[in-house]
Amino acid sequence: MNQLPPDHQSQRKQERAQQQSHQKDQPMHLLQWYRRSPLKAKVGLWSVFALLLLLVVSLGVRVLLPSSGPFRNAGVHISAAPVYYVSPSGNDANNGSAAHPFATITRAAYSSTAGTTIHVLPGVYTKPVYSYYSGTAQARITFISDVKWGAKIITSGVKTSWTNYGNYVDIQGFDITGDGVIGINDYGSYVHIIGNHAHNYANASCGAGAAGIDDSENNGNHGNQVIGNVVDHIGPPLTTYCNLDQGIYHSTPGGYIANNIVYNVSAFGIQTWHSASGITIANNLVFNCGQGGILIAANHTLADNFLVVNNIAVHNLHLGIYEYATTGTHNQFLNNLVYANPINLLLQHGTTVLGTLTVDPLFVNYQADGSGDYHLSANSPAIGAGTTVGAPTTDMGGTTRVGRIDLGPYAYGVRQSIPARPVRIRHSG
Repeated sequence: MNQLPPDHQSQRKQERAQQQSHQKDQPMHLLQWYRRSPLKAKVGLWSVFALLLLLVVSLGVRVLLPSSGPFRNAGVHISAAPVYYVSPSGNDANNGSAAHPFATITRAAYSSTAGTTIHVLPGVYTKPVYSYYSGTAQARITFISDVKWGAKIITSGVKTSWTNYGNYVDIQGFDITGDGVIGINDYGSYVHIIGNHAHNYANASCGAGAAGIDDSENNGNHGNQVIGNVVDHIGPPLTTYCNLDQGIYHSTPGGYIANNIVYNVSAFGIQTWHSASGITIANNLVFNCGQGGILIAANHTLADNFLVVNNIAVHNLHLGIYEYATTGTHNQFLNNLVYANPINLLLQHGTTVLGTLTVDPLFVNYQADGSGDYHLSANSPAIGAGTTVGAPTTDMGGTTRVGRIDLGPYAYGVRQSIPARPVRIRHSG
């Protein structure tokens, strides 16, 4: 038997020791561990795998499959905007569903969040409305009478029938009246008041600030729209002098007043005041008002950068269109028709006045009490006499204005009722 020299034996021992040490330092592969492990360890490993597999499957089902609640997609909770219903036969203890509606609009307003739509069923509502919560530009809060003017708000013993403090709120299609002095009083921003009928306030005596629709100054609120409403019988009879009761009263900057019909108002049909500036007043009809049709004025700022276009102001007791107090030099009065007012047009400074008509608009059937038909007849000089600058793209009935723009709230030849929906604005002409 051959035997290595002593020095070679010592070297071989050192090499074996190094190999053993190296093997200890190397991590053992799972397969190697499994082969060398006793049965008990193998069973434990399989149990862990089973639990992990069950957890993965459970999570996958919850992510990929819809649940019975709000829709879930890829683990993200997406819920539909809330919808509530109000009915005279409802109960404020209900949940506000179609089957179990609330009884008052204020109760529904209290439950609203951004994107909420509140449907108000036809009938009489005697409680005043208070709406405090705000929507967003992408998710407005909407109050809508499901039948135009079918939801009738008739209040007593309160100054205001509907008070709104929320921003990005729509109030659409209501019939509003009461023994107070204001129909809708808005303190919010970016509020749309559309297609309502506000009437018969402060009829007994001068109401010291009565209005059908009042856009009130409140901590810089702005950008409100009053579109397609009918406002009438605000203040005492026209035989009683009263310069405090207005139809539509707008006292904030910005905003849009279009396609409204205002008549039988003690003072002005449409008046701006306080911080009003940069407002577009387009395609309105104002007639038979005690002081005048449209008043452009302010006292907390310079009433400047107004765009007053395509309006018809006729048969008012004193003035047609009037500038008053601190007005600027950048106001534009374009393509308006003023007729049968003792003073048709009274403006200040060097404002731009173009395309004014002073002729009878030739309605289908003019009646001073509001019972007539105020569409344009076939021979009306108001047909095609407007400008696209600042004009709404639809008329009071929601029909698209095409081609040449007609003056007033109705496009010629259209016979549709007032819809409760927004009106788009033309930005160029």
